[in-house]
Amino acid sequence: MAGEAMSGAATGAGTGFLFGGPIGAAIGGGAGLLLGGLFGNSAQNKQSEAINKALGTLDDAKGYIEGAKTQNTALAEQGLDLAGSLWDPNGTLVDNYNKALSGMEDLQGYNADNLFSYDKTIQDFYDPAFQLSVDMANDAINNSQAFGGNMFSSDTANKLAAKNNVLATQMYDDARDAMTADKGLEQSIWAGNESAKQAAANSAADIAGMRLNAYGTGMSNLSEAQQGYLGQLMGINSDYAGDMTDYLGAKAGMQAQDPGKNEWWDIFDLF
Repeated sequence: MAGEAMSGAATGAGTGFLFGGPIGAAIGGGAGLLLGGLFGNSAQNKQSEAINKALGTLDDAKGYIEGAKTQNTALAEQGLDLAGSLWDPNGTLVDNYNKALSGMEDLQGYNADNLFSYDKTIQDFYDPAFQLSVDMANDAINNSQAFGGNMFSSDTANKLAAKNNVLATQMYDDARDAMTADKGLEQSIWAGNESAKQAAANSAADIAGMRLNAYGTGMSNLSEAQQGYLGQLMGINSDYAGDMTDYLGAKAGMQAQDPGKNEWWDIFDLF
């Protein structure tokens, strides 16, 4: 555009000089400058209009980019809220997990060192009437020997000793059998109690483990879901930044090519 104006100015000045000298040259140059600028400005106006139209389309694309960012951001944030509602509706998941973990750590478990013990002896099972039975047997023998006139004979002593021995053996066997039966019963009861304790300890551990696992799974799923939506938000912002960079670069390039930014009359700035 400046070239057409300068060419018109030179032609007008030359023509004016031929017909009017220096003054005519000045007048002719000014007229040529005006006419050259006017005729040369037509093509540049068309170029400026095309660039302005492209800039408008570019601004429309910017509006679409900003709208898409707003919509996608809202969807990702809604996803974050839904993830929390699904996996942690009451907002207590982390607290429940910590409680379950503490409960797991506080479990005592089954104490396998609790061995069976039995403190009774065979003396505890002798018949209280044992001595009475011995005395009655001895009296019977003595009375029998006294009636026969052999009260103080050796035969009487032998019979007493034999009878006492039989009675002692019988009482011992009865006491031993009673103690064996009692010990077996107490051992059976102990074993049942220990089995119940072990089952209870195992059940408590299983329940605590399932509770901890359930809360842990919930936390893992919540974290995974949140990370997914947070990743989407980061991607949305990253895409938006890249699109805006492209937009600003394209706009700056178009504006730099717009001839309307340098009008023909800017030539006067040279004087």
